[in-house]
Amino acid sequence: MADSEFHMDVPNFRPHHTSEFALDAEDDYAGGGDEQEYQLNEQIQNFIRYFYNHVRQQNVYEIQEIYETTWHKLTDRYFKNQRWPPAEAISPLVEGDEVFLPLYNELYYRHLYAKLKPTEQDRKDSWNNYMALFALVLDPALELEERISLPSSWLWDMMDEFVYQYQSFAHYRCKLKVKTDEELAFLSNECEGVWETNAVLKTLHDLTKYSNIVAHLDKLDASGKSAQHEELDMLKMLGYYSVICLLRVHNLLGDYRLALKQLDPIDISRRGLLGRVMACHITTYYYMGFAYMMSRRYMDAIKALSNILLYINRTKQYHTRSAAYDIIVKKNEQMFALLAMLVSLCPYALEENLQSLLREKYAEKVDRMARGEVAIFEELFQFACPKFLTPCAPDYNDTTLENLSQEATRQQCQLFMNMVQQSVSHNTIRSYLKLYTTIPMSKLADFLGWSEEEFQRHILSLKHHSTEQVWNGGSATAGVWASSSDVDFYIDGDMVHVAETKTVRRSSR
Repeated sequence: MADSEFHMDVPNFRPHHTSEFALDAEDDYAGGGDEQEYQLNEQIQNFIRYFYNHVRQQNVYEIQEIYETTWHKLTDRYFKNQRWPPAEAISPLVEGDEVFLPLYNELYYRHLYAKLKPTEQDRKDSWNNYMALFALVLDPALELEERISLPSSWLWDMMDEFVYQYQSFAHYRCKLKVKTDEELAFLSNECEGVWETNAVLKTLHDLTKYSNIVAHLDKLDASGKSAQHEELDMLKMLGYYSVICLLRVHNLLGDYRLALKQLDPIDISRRGLLGRVMACHITTYYYMGFAYMMSRRYMDAIKALSNILLYINRTKQYHTRSAAYDIIVKKNEQMFALLAMLVSLCPYALEENLQSLLREKYAEKVDRMARGEVAIFEELFQFACPKFLTPCAPDYNDTTLENLSQEATRQQCQLFMNMVQQSVSHNTIRSYLKLYTTIPMSKLADFLGWSEEEFQRHILSLKHHSTEQVWNGGSATAGVWASSSDVDFYIDGDMVHVAETKTVRRSSR
């Protein structure tokens, strides 16, 4: 059936009670209320049957066309401002299939989060649906012909949405001031185990473990083969994407070393499976670069962000019609903001095209940061950082009822600004050191308007911060200690001896 067959001139889909459908129908469906009747037009019925048949027949290419094109066209036409029909309404069309319905629900709730406003019950039901869906995937008793085959783009979006909904729920439950007593009671009494951090991490680790993806990638690395064009089953791809999601979750929790440790199974120096889905590729490098930055491994952060920003610049014309294009554009802007901060903290010779793009976007802010204006660092950090979350639920019985959703971001911003404050004087000191081969500390202190004791503290801080771990292969947390400065010096008594200046060499990850 061609896509054109889904554009028949038939009446729009309408529930019997339009106003109730927009507000209350899903509550009845999900919460066990009175059964609603739905009248599906012929086009929607044909689409559901067509979709179901290809899922059951495991026709991946047809499913990809449905997922990436037809679903969005029908959404724009019929469901732009209202929900898709709930699973119980389409169940008779798909013979109540227990494999297809959780997949349909995954799309249903994703549309709800993207276009409408989910209720507390929606959030809980979406969590339960993910658990049912992943249980199907991990069920060893499922016959081969009953298993699911989905395109890589859907599998990535499914895992990305899983983490997004966890992040959304963590923020939602912390906005206590705007909650009614009924909402607080629901969160307190009905949401035990729902979108809990331990449960999310366990799910991601289970998918990684049971997919055996780590052993599979190790075997590929040993043989020297690339996974770029290898056909992997759904479970292995979900396991692979779970590794990337673990990188993201640990970033959101502020555990940057553990975040980078999640990348151990993946050879980042080769694009491999990362290249299959653009959004996955960008997500990996964004969170890897951010984790390196917060670990004060500025050179590695610059290399990671430079790599992906150049890749986006080379390929962006191919993604203008992609459903993920807006996300790609936003992440591109965030990563340029991170890069602007990084080159202000660490002297590094960017590739010429990238340097030109950075100057177009942030020339003024880079100059102001170089002059020590710390407020610009905070402004860019707030724009470019992930939306951090608090891993534990708040006390719903606390009578003070403060909004805590931004508390984690404030803490991480303060942590970063502490690093900036320690480095804010370094650019000025370096600029003076480049003018001399030998100079008394007292003279440099006078130039800068500091006491000798104050100057000694700053120059020793520069020496300390000019040495950092630099990745040289292997684990993302490994590295060799190297100088990240464009000027080297040592102190002998009261004299500062400056070595020949050098330019930090460019290299790509």
